[in-house]
Amino acid sequence: PQEGIWDGRVYNFLIKFPHTYPVEPPKVKCLTPLFHPAIHPNSGEVCLPILLQNEWKSCFVISTILMSIRALLC
Repeated sequence: PQEGIWDGRVYNFLIKFPHTYPVEPPKVKCLTPLFHPAIHPNSGEVCLPILLQNEWKSCFVISTILMSIRALLC
């Protein structure tokens, strides 16, 4: 991110795509320890509305996920 309290820091994320992608959403984990209300403190699992089964649309692409993560940190 280029603004906010996370400005200038680098964070690593793991995106796992199921065999059923794009019908089902990928799982996203933050590998860098980070305190954030949308990131589970133990597992690092990222909670974004678009990653929920009932919100996911098969037209979402990787850039949609990445932009959502970036918006989460701004």
